[in-house]
Amino acid sequence: MFQARRNTRYSTRRVQQIASKYAEISGVKATPHTFRHQAITCLTRHSGLADAELQLITRHARRETLSIYPHVALDGDLEERYQEAMKKVDL
Repeated sequence: MFQARRNTRYSTRRVQQIASKYAEISGVKATPHTFRHQAITCLTRHSGLADAELQLITRHARRETLSIYPHVALDGDLEERYQEAMKKVDL
């Protein structure tokens, strides 16, 4: 997902720093896992992808793990605020 200037992968620490920066700009507490979790939740709700496809994309070992995502979806107001925050940081 992230690529350094020298066409190499960022280190785990660098990804954490990037996530921390954007979370701070957005005024939320978040980690790379928080962003991953939210992205999968959004895909679950809006993509129309089958569970098997989501499993491949997310690299979950078991399909049953995906069952939590529809239940943690954001309510209308919170999702709207989240989308606005993502627009502010160009995501």
